[in-house]
Amino acid sequence: MKNNWLSFISAFGLFFIIGCSSNLKPFQNKGQVSNLSFDEKLIWHQSEEFEKEAVNGNHIYEDPALEEYLNNILNRLFPDYVDVMRIKILKSPSYNAFVLPNGAIYINLGLLAAFENEAQIASVIGHEGTHFIQKHGAIQYQSVQSARAMSTLLMGIPIAGLLSVLANTSSIYGYSRKAELESDHKGFERLVKAGYAPDAAASAMQKLLIEVKDSKTDEPFFFSSHPKLEKRITLFNKMTKETTSRSNFLGEKNYQQFIKNILQDSARLQLEFGRYNSLISLLSNEQRQQRYGGIGYYYLAEAKRKTSADNDEIIKFYQKAIELSPEFTETHKDLGLYFYKLNKYTEAKNHLTYYLKNTQSTKELKLVEYYLNKLSKE
Repeated sequence: MKNNWLSFISAFGLFFIIGCSSNLKPFQNKGQVSNLSFDEKLIWHQSEEFEKEAVNGNHIYEDPALEEYLNNILNRLFPDYVDVMRIKILKSPSYNAFVLPNGAIYINLGLLAAFENEAQIASVIGHEGTHFIQKHGAIQYQSVQSARAMSTLLMGIPIAGLLSVLANTSSIYGYSRKAELESDHKGFERLVKAGYAPDAAASAMQKLLIEVKDSKTDEPFFFSSHPKLEKRITLFNKMTKETTSRSNFLGEKNYQQFIKNILQDSARLQLEFGRYNSLISLLSNEQRQQRYGGIGYYYLAEAKRKTSADNDEIIKFYQKAIELSPEFTETHKDLGLYFYKLNKYTEAKNHLTYYLKNTQSTKELKLVEYYLNKLSKE
């Protein structure tokens, strides 16, 4: 699979150099989508190859109800392009989204978990959908900036990380500052026309800015030539003041209902990707913790265990997780193992025994039995 990815991305990078001509014009209507130039068809083919690899590589997060919900938001924003674009969810903890030149929009699981309401994610979808309509991706295939960007990726990143970079970098195609500003403006217009609260665009960027600062991450939301998050917040605040819309629709209750099942998976991915500071930032917020319940405290304890020597704090988070979600037996297993590490054998035995008796998983039974056997000899 790794070699396949290298071949695919090498071919994908080739189209950065030989891509379509500069006389490409934005789509004016849905009908024009079926009337592509030869160069555009080549680029769409490469986009379709990316989609196939994403599926074959098990990078797509399967949640039909959530996917349908997101695509309904897309159709609300772009009623004139129904069934042309579509949304897929990527198994990535990064706070990002991107669109391929063929209209396939990918939203990372981490971004969905970070936002609080439908209007915020709608502002991102409006932005990415505008990139497609304006053909920004196709146009930028010819740019030297994009060719250099892909060359850098191919030379400086391990093969296993190439998909992650593509998935986690919103403007992997090297969109220009002008293109990003155009998508901000036109995407905002779509947001307002669809009846969402105008200030949701600024609040979405503000939330991302807070996450970036608190998690101490240097993930690129856009290439360095693009507007910084602070500037985009200023821009959206300005547009909000200038709009005549007075809508206050956020869709928070509906959004929370649809994403409640992904929160645990998102937290697990944060942990697996080693994004400990990001996870701590996310779960240290009391309001957000309420959304996660006891499982949130479990993942907070796990992240703290990787970054902190404060044993009392870590144990406190584990115990809070058990208090709120006693049915989540993973907490007992990991707290038991943590107690064992601290030479607190009685506590370790109690929690590991509870796990063994109550877990529905067989994945780590042998590990727990091994430690219980050792504890019996202590």
